[in-house]
Amino acid sequence: MNYIYNKLRYLLFLVVLVLLIPAAPISGTVSGAAGRYTVYEQAPPPAEKIDPAVGEALAGKDYVEVLVKLTRQVDTGLVARDALRHAPSGEGGRAAVRAAVVDELRANADACQKSLMLYLEQERCSGNVLEYRGYYIVNMVFVKAAPAVVKQLARRADVKLILPNSVIQMELPEIVESGEIISQAVEWGVSRINAPAAWSQGYMGQGVVVGVIDTGVDWQHEALQTKWRGCNPSNPGSPNVDYNWFDATTPKSPLPKDANGHGTHVTGTILGSAGANQIGAAPGAQWIAARAFGDDGRAYSSTLLSAGQFMLAPTDRNGQNPRPDLAPHIVNNSWGSEIPGEADEWFRPMVQAWRSAGILPVFSAGNDGGHGPGSISNPANYPESLAVAATDSGDKLASFSSRGPGYMEGIKPEISAPGVGIRSSYNNGGYATAQGTSMAAPHVSGAAALLLSANANLDVDELQQVLIDTAIPLTDPAYPEWPNYGYGYGLVDALAAINSLSTIYGDLDGSGSVNVVDAVMVLRHAASLLSLTPEQAAAADANGDGYVNIADAIIVLRYIAGLVGELPYRP
Repeated sequence: MNYIYNKLRYLLFLVVLVLLIPAAPISGTVSGAAGRYTVYEQAPPPAEKIDPAVGEALAGKDYVEVLVKLTRQVDTGLVARDALRHAPSGEGGRAAVRAAVVDELRANADACQKSLMLYLEQERCSGNVLEYRGYYIVNMVFVKAAPAVVKQLARRADVKLILPNSVIQMELPEIVESGEIISQAVEWGVSRINAPAAWSQGYMGQGVVVGVIDTGVDWQHEALQTKWRGCNPSNPGSPNVDYNWFDATTPKSPLPKDANGHGTHVTGTILGSAGANQIGAAPGAQWIAARAFGDDGRAYSSTLLSAGQFMLAPTDRNGQNPRPDLAPHIVNNSWGSEIPGEADEWFRPMVQAWRSAGILPVFSAGNDGGHGPGSISNPANYPESLAVAATDSGDKLASFSSRGPGYMEGIKPEISAPGVGIRSSYNNGGYATAQGTSMAAPHVSGAAALLLSANANLDVDELQQVLIDTAIPLTDPAYPEWPNYGYGYGLVDALAAINSLSTIYGDLDGSGSVNVVDAVMVLRHAASLLSLTPEQAAAADANGDGYVNIADAIIVLRYIAGLVGELPYRP
């Protein structure tokens, strides 16, 4: 008994000590300093700047397509953090942060690319450059030029790397069946993630926009047409293309199209519906799309850069006048590298920019599960990406679903969703049943849209964390521990995610407020003197790290004392 008493007395002593220590100030850079958001990436010697694949091409081609990455980039995370300090809550604050990120990226690119563009224009007039264009989401320039020009670019001090304009071949899913038959029911995957239960509470994805980078979308499909943000209800034949559709492929289509069907299937699973035919998880949401993959499922690094930049700040039909305030809340990416486990970070700055701008990047984990552990590839394996594994109707991991770990620390994939036998919209107005992690990712995008319709004030980190925290844990003989590198934290559960928002962090006794009784309950749990129910444990996790311990008790007490502004508190 004395042991327990002394343990509690020691814990209370620590609590009092922490209460007396003032909170640490937020660190930052010197206000107003020139280039405060600039990151200079050291360039290697000229001979090492040229990627080996580019070097091989230089020996046998008259003109080579390359991506020239400059040394001066932007710390978009720092831009976002500074902007957030002065931004209002909700959508207004999100738009303000996006604008700050885009403004800084554009200013950096404009300043850095001037002299390079002047040189390229001179070489174009001489016939040595066929094409060039700059990007700002990454400070990079696409160039199609003669080998001599590429070699000269490597000698420039402002050039860090010269990369190939690589081909990315989408691994097209297996189409089990296709046709015109309409099922008057909710698709099994949509039901399995508890989307209909969220609808019954009034959360349909309303007010949320999901961007889709894929093979395009059949905009006239009955399950998708009215959900396109560009739809003109009064005159459906004359939609508003500006800021709602972008085609990075050649030849370009003035209106959304999809001769492949992959993008149409994906978009349908996110939000499609036609009467009682419910194929999508968030039928109240809207979509916009960027076509980066051609009819053959092939994209290039440059088309994905263009599509990703459009999602950060959509443009008009001429590719001008970017509007970050019209960016989507979520971007679905049902594509990835063909090389299992590849750790290439070529796309990571774009994913980081999305995330800094408050956009949730959802990626399919890939279909290389046959290669075993570590088969998840980029961009799904980036820390900033929310990677999605595929499960079947029995909640078992699909054999094709790529496995973790990723190339960096942490659980990959993070979450699972239905990806086997998924029926959705298809090209030419039809429907098809397909399987692949491409089919799993849109279930998570849809669930995220439902969650945002329940609470539009969630930032991108909170949005992802709630989805992960409320996922249904999944294990099997190959992955007996949880979380794991097969299912991640488990099956996405839209209803549980929404219901978790009603949790009053710190309120364990159900009084509707946070008081000393709650703090004592957390202390007793930390001292192994009290077992909490799952609901109480969720409320007790005051710092949102997934555990309940003395740190949570301290945060609750500081909250009661007015030293912490809100819960959960994430320092």
